[in-house]
Amino acid sequence: EASTGLATSTVIGIVLGGIGFVALCFLTIAFVAVVGLKQTGIRPITGVKQSRIAPLHACVNPDEVLKRRSYSDEDVGIEGYRLDDVEDAGEMNLLRELFKVTDAHNLGIGRDVQDRMKYKDLMLQRAWRIVKPEKEIVYNAKKMICASEIRRASQCMRIPSVKTKLDVVAQKLGLDAGVNEKMLLHGTKPGSVIPILQNGLNERFSGGLFGSGIYLAEDPSKIDQYCTADTGSANGDDHIEHLHKKIYKRKPHPGGKIFYCFGVKVPLGIAVHTKDGETNQDNGTSIWATSDKRELVSMPGVMPALPYHCLIAEAKDQQNYKVKRHREFVTFNGDMTKVEYLIAFSRVPR
Repeated sequence: EASTGLATSTVIGIVLGGIGFVALCFLTIAFVAVVGLKQTGIRPITGVKQSRIAPLHACVNPDEVLKRRSYSDEDVGIEGYRLDDVEDAGEMNLLRELFKVTDAHNLGIGRDVQDRMKYKDLMLQRAWRIVKPEKEIVYNAKKMICASEIRRASQCMRIPSVKTKLDVVAQKLGLDAGVNEKMLLHGTKPGSVIPILQNGLNERFSGGLFGSGIYLAEDPSKIDQYCTADTGSANGDDHIEHLHKKIYKRKPHPGGKIFYCFGVKVPLGIAVHTKDGETNQDNGTSIWATSDKRELVSMPGVMPALPYHCLIAEAKDQQNYKVKRHREFVTFNGDMTKVEYLIAFSRVPR
């Protein structure tokens, strides 16, 4: 009987000990979760009755979601972004310098020209600063990763700096030299402005001579080739109608033919340079990791393998160069770009 009592006590002790251990685990997990939420700025949901599951439309209140965001003081609306008119004279002058045409003889020339006409210059009409807090969080995270990868690669290779024609002006707008961050230009059609504002630049919808990436340029005369006119009429295009409501609610459309481009921040990181679009101009090896040209080859000598961050297609009017007039900058990850400005411009007729 004593041994039976002892066995029973032992079993009870084991059971109680197991229950206590499980309870301790649950408490630990709950504590870690709450601390994690606090550190990330996400508030745990409280005060929800557990007796029933509320329908989705009752749980998701867009206004409440916006209030919980860390940037609740920014009036970005349900679309998650807003456009601020650039009204400061100093900032506007910098953008005019950024958009200054230095090779007027190349205007309207090239196989990519979308809207052919005779003109001698480009004139900046309006500009808007793009405020998109969630995208900025992603972009800054990508810059941090790029900086970490540059540090790792620097143990195995020399890290060259990248210079562009826009550097002198663009640096005054705030750039991070540590990741070779640049301000470059991207021309587009009126119907594509709103999708880009909403979703950012997307390499999945892009392509060209140098793979399936996002194409940027340092020459306004280059990006002008890809632009088509907004005459002030939407012509049944919902995106253009929405664009007009978005940007011309304070001041009307300037009239005539207006064209659009973006000022884009991009960390070029460690770039691979090419003349022919197929090989590295420094050593003659292939620049492509995949046959569909969606990923660049890895940097030599860096382990674990690390792909180049971007491609720069050099330009010269010689037989072995694929492009003759303008350099092209191609990045293969849309999250590595941040549309900073929307620019409206016109063409100055001859």
